[in-house]
Amino acid sequence: ISNYTKESVILFISGFQIGNYSTQNFHDAGDLNMKDYSHVFINAMEMAKRFRNKWIFNVKKTALENQDNLIVCKIHPIERKEDYYNEYQGIKNILLVYEGIQLPDLMDYVGVLFHYGSTTLVDSYLSKTPSVFVYTDESSIWYSDYGWPSSEKIKVNEIPSAVKKYLKGDIVFEMNSNIKKVLLDIFNIEYGKKYRPSMEIAKIILDKTPPQKIYI
Repeated sequence: ISNYTKESVILFISGFQIGNYSTQNFHDAGDLNMKDYSHVFINAMEMAKRFRNKWIFNVKKTALENQDNLIVCKIHPIERKEDYYNEYQGIKNILLVYEGIQLPDLMDYVGVLFHYGSTTLVDSYLSKTPSVFVYTDESSIWYSDYGWPSSEKIKVNEIPSAVKKYLKGDIVFEMNSNIKKVLLDIFNIEYGKKYRPSMEIAKIILDKTPPQKIYI
């Protein structure tokens, strides 16, 4: 990855593990009435498989059309790497990341983040990296952006054209009041100020707990 400029590295974050579940998995979890909800999960599993297949197809297309760029594909820790490795094998400018590397460690090296509605979007805010939310007509129930702002929102088959748009300089990060509100309301991060969660926790403890006497 260090052989590429930051602007030439394109990061895709996926999380389609639902597509690998079975009705038995949901039944074994024991927290839902499968008699009443089995059809919901069957539909979700099939939707996730379709979404994943379209995602993989368009990422491959993007890589082949932009061979001077590095396409980094970071999958969710509980996704099966085989679902991606078998598809991406032989494409030299695709780097599949499936373990051992945290997203914040990647953000310093990438120019844009494509995501499916993950909370990892906050990492793009903190690193001031442009982001693209990818969806399908049927994915909104299970894959939502929570109303959080992304630099661009596209359908999955628009991935190749969105990458071209980014490479032309037409997708950029812009800090705005909506992003600042998400950072503060959801993560208690006040933009422009140091993030010191331990101090905030200490304040809460001191406010709620009477001082303890130390006996010598």
